[in-house]
Amino acid sequence: MPVMESDGFVSYPWISARPLSVRNLSPEVLVRLAEYCAFRMRTFSLELSDLTVLQEMANHNLRELGLDCTVELRLERPVIADGKMQPHEWLLSTEGKLVKTDSGSHGDDHFFPGPTDIAWDLAGVIVEWQMNDQQMTEFLSLYRRASGDDASARIDGFFKAYAVFRLAYCLMAANAMNGSEEQPRLQHAADTYRAVLTRMQACILSAAV
Repeated sequence: MPVMESDGFVSYPWISARPLSVRNLSPEVLVRLAEYCAFRMRTFSLELSDLTVLQEMANHNLRELGLDCTVELRLERPVIADGKMQPHEWLLSTEGKLVKTDSGSHGDDHFFPGPTDIAWDLAGVIVEWQMNDQQMTEFLSLYRRASGDDASARIDGFFKAYAVFRLAYCLMAANAMNGSEEQPRLQHAADTYRAVLTRMQACILSAAV
């Protein structure tokens, strides 16, 4: 917990811990991820009427990147999302506690998504932790039991919107960092998000046939 200091400053305790990676995904981690999203849904709920701007952003990015997907974003549980669900944003302390970091302001800053449905963070967990179908189903079930919110009917649209946002963001950043050591890392991340969307597109086409 933060501690109030002088002159309007706060301090945070130092945590002896290490960041996680996708290799650390386990049944225990799935439970913690689901419980955190349920906590976020309850604690950071707000009034929000629609997701028109976010929908337009997703459709624009899909067109610009030549991805033949459609996105439908359904607003049922509006929140200030965390927006940073990557594995390295989670720490495993020496006491065995999973701690979420960097969760304060990204859900309402000058980047997308802004205030949105909790399904944005659910999709972020699924994409960033590279879950397979079984893990995704279990994660959404755990979240439903912890929150009372069944997001399975609306997760697909947020899954696409999240992945295309991250793809566009990483491509833009890679271009800005051209010639630096960061460029290959950002390009690799962009390729990973593109693969997610390409896989989804292939699944949709197979289902249609």
